Amino acid sequence: MNFLKDKFFFSILLFLLVFFMQGVFNLPVLDRDEARFATASKTMLETKDFIDIKMQEETRYKKPIGIYWAQVSSNYIFGSPPFDKIWIYRIPSLLGIMISLLLIYKFLYSTYSREVGLLSVFFLTLSFLTISEIHQAKTDAMLFLFITLCNILTIKAIFEGNLKKYFRIIYWVSMALGILIKGPIILIFTIFPLVLISIIQKKNFFNLIWTKVGFSIFLLISIPWFILISLKSNGLFWHESVINDLFNKVRAGQESHGFIPGYYTLLIFLFFWPGSIFIPSLILNFKKKFKEYFFENHVNCFLILCFLLPFILYEMIPTKLPHYIFPAYATLSILVAKEIIMRKFSPNLLN
Repeated sequence: MNFLKDKFFFSILLFLLVFFMQGVFNLPVLDRDEARFATASKTMLETKDFIDIKMQEETRYKKPIGIYWAQVSSNYIFGSPPFDKIWIYRIPSLLGIMISLLLIYKFLYSTYSREVGLLSVFFLTLSFLTISEIHQAKTDAMLFLFITLCNILTIKAIFEGNLKKYFRIIYWVSMALGILIKGPIILIFTIFPLVLISIIQKKNFFNLIWTKVGFSIFLLISIPWFILISLKSNGLFWHESVINDLFNKVRAGQESHGFIPGYYTLLIFLFFWPGSIFIPSLILNFKKKFKEYFFENHVNCFLILCFLLPFILYEMIPTKLPHYIFPAYATLSILVAKEIIMRKFSPNLLN
C-alpha cells in the first residue's frame, strides 16, 4: 500500500478540516471550562510564567500543564497580543482530532482493509462528541490523540507479535504527553486494558510495548514539571488536582454532574450515532461468539477491553460528563466497522 497516494481519503480529510474550521473560527465560547482553559493560557502568555497555572491572579490546579503549553504554542504561531481570539486556543483540539483520524485510517488500511478504515473514520467523524470536542479549547481532543496512538501501537504489537523499538519509544512518549495533558486518566484507556488482557489470556502483553529507553524518556518528559509545580505551589497543586478534583469526582457527583449508572449506556445511542445503530448487532454477535472474540482473538479482546473497561468504570463513578468516555469511541468505531465489513465482504476478516 502507498498510503500517500490515497487521494480519496486525503480529499475527505481536507474537506473535514475546512468544514470544522468554520466552527472553530466562528463559534463563540461554548463551555465555561473552555473559557477557563483559554484564560489560564492567556495569563501564561502575559506573565511569561510557563510553570504555574493561573487565571489572572487565581490559581487553576485542576489539570496538568500540557494543554496550556499547547495553547500557548498555538498563540505564538498564529496569535498576537492581546491573545484574545478563541479560535487560536482551539487549534490543538482541531489538530488532535484530525491527526487521530489520519492515524486510525492509516493503521486500519494497512492492517485490515481500506473499507474498515473509511467506515471507522466515518463513524468517529459524525459522532456528536467528536464534533463537540473539536470545537472546544479543552484537554479531551489532545488526550484522545495520545490514547489513540498508544492503543494503535498496542494493537499493532499484538497483531504482529512484536513491536520495533522506535515504535515502543513513540508509545512511551505519547504516554508521557498524555500524563501532562490530563494526569493518570490515560492509564484507564491504555495500561489498564493491557493488564487485564494479560490476566485473561495468561500472557504478558506488557512486554510487547516495554522498553527501558522508552520508559526513561517517559520519566524525563512527565516528571520534571510535576516536581517544579510542587515546589512552586508548596504542594497546593496536589491538594487541588488530586483531592478536590479527582477524588471528589470519584466519591460524589461534582458541580451538578452526578448521575446514576446507565448514563453513558443511554447517551451512547445519541452521541455515537450513526455507529450506535449497529451496537445491538455487535453485542448479539459477541454473545454468540464469546469464546472466539474474547479468548481466541487477542486483538478483538484488547479492542473490547479498551471500550468496556473505561465505560464500566465511568458508569460506576458518580460524576458523569459525556466526554469522559470519548477516547473509548475510537476502539468502538473499529469494532463496529470490522463487524459491518466482515459480514458484508469477508467472513474471515477478523481471524
